[in-house]
Amino acid sequence: MNRPQKYTAFKMGWECIGHHLSGLISEILNREVKCEARQDDYDYWCAFMNDDRFTIVEIADLVEAVNGDKKMYAESIPTDSNTSRSLTMDLTRALLKKALDSDWLEELVREDALWIIGDFPEDRNIMTGPIDWIIHLVGNGMTCAECGKVENPFIKDACNAHTHGMEKYGHPDFQMVLHTNPKDISYILNTLGMRVKNGERFKPGDMVSGIFLDCDVRLDSFEECGRTVLRVIIPDGKNRFPEDPACDYPYSFQTLPLEQLEANGGTCS
Repeated sequence: MNRPQKYTAFKMGWECIGHHLSGLISEILNREVKCEARQDDYDYWCAFMNDDRFTIVEIADLVEAVNGDKKMYAESIPTDSNTSRSLTMDLTRALLKKALDSDWLEELVREDALWIIGDFPEDRNIMTGPIDWIIHLVGNGMTCAECGKVENPFIKDACNAHTHGMEKYGHPDFQMVLHTNPKDISYILNTLGMRVKNGERFKPGDMVSGIFLDCDVRLDSFEECGRTVLRVIIPDGKNRFPEDPACDYPYSFQTLPLEQLEANGGTCS
């Protein structure tokens, strides 16, 4: 009898995939290569270069690097030119598996990302290495590390949760002011941090998918204790953002400056 089976899925944006491929291909070919990746058809995806081309010799070197067979070699080498802007899907997939040091069972190709599905161990995240930043959460009902008193520095349902450490990637830190479950805060901020670590770059006004299944979040620029951060703005249950007068509380206060969220002076950390 066929029974349901549990697998793990990872969503990798095309920019993230391009970052991984660029690093590995540059290493194999011993020259700087900047690759991009994208969906090329309903179920087809590949890597390509906009401003450069792969030579036949370089493509052969890439096939050899992934231990490709004769079929991969024959399909990867162009027959009508000595160069190519793109690599075949099979070769691109093999390179990505080598870059991630992993394997998977299925793929789901989408316009914004590649979903990788496999029987991964529960503690295995193919897209991440060590988390080398920290998250500070300052919120109501928390005990002060210095005086031992329970603090309530913010208005109801507000907090100041933020990262420290994104500067090593040349990127602003992230912030949340909606006091949800601490595990949810860690998930959101660490997911953004990992995406930066894997090569993505964000700017104010960006709508970011892949955090929640039913909505995008927005990143806005704010000041946090003397530095500029990207604040995560989450829409309410009807996908309304704070600038919409109908936006539900507490989602509606997320675009207020930090000082307006502080009931009793607030603290920086």
